[in-house]
Amino acid sequence: MNPDIQDVDSLPQTLIAGGQNLAAHVGLSPNALKVVYATAVGHLEAGRLEAAAAGAFQLVSLDPRSEDHWALYGNALMKLGRFAEAVTAWEMAMACVPRFATAVTVARTAIAIGKLDNAAEALLMARSLRRTPAHEAELDALIEAWYAARG
Repeated sequence: MNPDIQDVDSLPQTLIAGGQNLAAHVGLSPNALKVVYATAVGHLEAGRLEAAAAGAFQLVSLDPRSEDHWALYGNALMKLGRFAEAVTAWEMAMACVPRFATAVTVARTAIAIGKLDNAAEALLMARSLRRTPAHEAELDALIEAWYAARG
């Protein structure tokens, strides 16, 4: 792991809890965030995972209210094999904007790494967000996997 890449736990909790947009506070334009986001996505798509994670971390540090930034950070962390941190980032994305796809991603990954309490919370969120028969089937399969993981 590159020591230059921060993790979710190192973000100032008051910044996250307050949902403060630090970028606006320091006078960065929204276009500056768009450039950082596009660059981080490009790094992720090109397989430059360390650079993608570093860029995504900058984004969540500057604007912790953005679901897209947290989801990108979670995706980069997952590809780096940092699954527990990815779950935390995706949970932050869900807190910003609850989405079925994010909830099942959190649940699936949390089950796989044995974080069953996190998985249970994500499953409850997914249950409240299900809209289609496909959602229902996916949720049922994940609930079965959760019970199997519990032993």
